[in-house]
Amino acid sequence: MWYILQMAEEQKRRGRPVTTGTTKKRDVRVGDVWDEAAALAKARGETMRQVLERALKNYVHRYHVPRSAESDQDAPPPDSAA
Repeated sequence: MWYILQMAEEQKRRGRPVTTGTTKKRDVRVGDVWDEAAALAKARGETMRQVLERALKNYVHRYHVPRSAESDQDAPPPDSAA
């Protein structure tokens, strides 16, 4: 019975990690532009994390479609004055 209990505890540890307050690390494949960006970031006194985070925020800001706009397909665009 102790063996079964031990196995159950080991299985509970699988899956998502316990929240530790640290940001999740992610792996990406990036071509040669990485080296150029890293050199520019170093010259500017920035880290690649800062560069990537700023680029991703700009991307989201530029292309984000609010959920209400997705459901209001029949509504006229805000620029049109009918």
